[in-house]
Amino acid sequence: MTLKVGAAVRTLLNASTALVAKVGDRIYPIIADDTQMPFIIYSRVGLTPSHSKDGSSKDSVFMTVRVVGEYGESIDIAELVINAVRGKRGIYSGVNIDTVRVSDASEGWDDNSGYVQDITFEFIINK
Repeated sequence: MTLKVGAAVRTLLNASTALVAKVGDRIYPIIADDTQMPFIIYSRVGLTPSHSKDGSSKDSVFMTVRVVGEYGESIDIAELVINAVRGKRGIYSGVNIDTVRVSDASEGWDDNSGYVQDITFEFIINK
């Protein structure tokens, strides 16, 4: 299911022992209230369905993973996120992933949280 890509993201992130060593269980969908840094938030930011005449189709789902922490720490964790997700193929949490690529990355500051690293991934999903 295309809309369940968030569950696959969580599975991929939790499978990285290096990443879990940095953030523990602080990996959340959409929002994290009153959470100790560092932490990760993931959310679906776009969906492009595709259709073909022969019945096969793949959807592109765009997911942003936000890393929040001290500046250098957030960069290190963002690299671990990329390593945990980019290039993955297979079925994760019931989602049939054809491939994953990084489509964008940015950084910034959140007055409520601290430094942020945003990585946007494009998931190509087999339907």
